[in-house]
Amino acid sequence: MVFNMEDVISTDNFDKTLSKAKEWCIKNLPKYILDFKKEIDCDIFHYTIDDEMIGSDMRLDNEERGLIRVSTRKLKWYFEREEFFGKHGGREPIEIDPESMFVHEIAEFAILNKMGLLNQPGYITNATNAHQIARAMENINRMERNLKRWPD
Repeated sequence: MVFNMEDVISTDNFDKTLSKAKEWCIKNLPKYILDFKKEIDCDIFHYTIDDEMIGSDMRLDNEERGLIRVSTRKLKWYFEREEFFGKHGGREPIEIDPESMFVHEIAEFAILNKMGLLNQPGYITNATNAHQIARAMENINRMERNLKRWPD
């Protein structure tokens, strides 16, 4: 499956994919995360474009609950990287997919919230396995839609 970069990083697409990610999380997080109840109101999640972010493609905002910061600059870089792999080999290129990335962020929020660790410094949240569980949720979402797994 090939995605067009300009379509993927459009706000119309972000609006659609965030909505789909919220629906997926409401339906599936209770199924895959033990003891997870529908504690999270997915209506709180929204995004803003933040191309000044360093390192992340998407991440939860430290101040505003439910805000997901999106770097279109990083997503463009992913497209260029995957295009390189497609032309020069090394591995199969992977589809850049905001829906599964939003699933990752919502799942990570839900896990950290349940643990009482929202808005804690990275060195604390990194000591948990929230990121790995969120990556697993992201990859389940991708596989259900016949996309390649995002590498660990």
